[in-house]
Amino acid sequence: MRINPETLTVEALHHPPRLAVAPGGPVYVSWSSEKAKPEGTLFASDLQLSRSLDGGRRFEPPLRVNEDRPISHSFDGLAVAADGTVLLTWIDGHEGRKDPATWVARVTEQGTRVEGIRKVGDDTCVCCRVDAAAGAGNTVALTWRQVFPGDVRDMVLAVSRDGGRTFGDARLVSADHWKINACPHRGGAVGMAAIMAAHLAGAATVIAVDVHAERLAFAHELGATHRVAVGRDDNVATQIKKICSRGVDYVLDTSGHKDSLRAGLDVLAPGGRFGFVAFNQGSDASLQASSLFVGKALQGIIQGDAVPQRFIPELISFYRDGRFPFDRLVSFYDLQDIEQAFNDCAAGAVVKAVLRFPVAG
Repeated sequence: MRINPETLTVEALHHPPRLAVAPGGPVYVSWSSEKAKPEGTLFASDLQLSRSLDGGRRFEPPLRVNEDRPISHSFDGLAVAADGTVLLTWIDGHEGRKDPATWVARVTEQGTRVEGIRKVGDDTCVCCRVDAAAGAGNTVALTWRQVFPGDVRDMVLAVSRDGGRTFGDARLVSADHWKINACPHRGGAVGMAAIMAAHLAGAATVIAVDVHAERLAFAHELGATHRVAVGRDDNVATQIKKICSRGVDYVLDTSGHKDSLRAGLDVLAPGGRFGFVAFNQGSDASLQASSLFVGKALQGIIQGDAVPQRFIPELISFYRDGRFPFDRLVSFYDLQDIEQAFNDCAAGAVVKAVLRFPVAG
């Protein structure tokens, strides 16, 4: 079932569509459409809301939710309140601040009219997903990752008791003091998926590197042939070279740590490729051009650098065959156990924590 009209191209570089089913049956899908980019602008997109009134058999022309600005509107969250009001939240930086803000729109009349848009938080992590959930009565909860002084990036939660018309101040979910100059929405799950993919592709040697013994043991179950535990003063490159004296053909880094760049390039064999998903301008990662002299390549990766129309069906096929068990990466927690979920993530006890929100009525 095609949702976007032929006149609009889907912008799927950063995030997948979101889907929600309203009380009474309407189906809503939020997605981003490509938009002309002014010179010097990296990304530009419109956030669209599509509606189906026949159980998803046919979708009507979409409603553009955001104001008409040539910037990115992305990483959206979608929920439907008990009265049928659609709540759509996203990140954009149209105010021109260093870090973008989190915004939410109330869409009424069964998803056909944007009643209003309001900002619910400043200093939002630029590439971290936001989410929305509707509870009993008029309760709406929004959660996102906020950037605090010192580049600490922790989760916050804002709650509305009037159906998303107003929100209380965002409150810290857990004071983890997680300081990272990278994209925290990627990490452990991506690395574990890479382990499974390398095993699936028939790689003879698959080396997992981590600071948590529990995750290394899990990586071994998923297909890693060797494990390297990282301590404060450990030389990772030396340990890997003991396993592969000539170097490795591929390195995938999900940490965004500057030491990972140096170690990864050091262990690459001539002609090898280093892929990364988390380095940014604040990571202080740098290299000497001469380190690439023997044909080594450095490549940034966004969303797997894949064509979703081909890649996702392939993953589903592998999963059904038992060859790519990505469900093993996910651990579920009820909303009241959110602090335990964060603690387990920090301790390396889980790879990807998923919260279950209570279902209204």
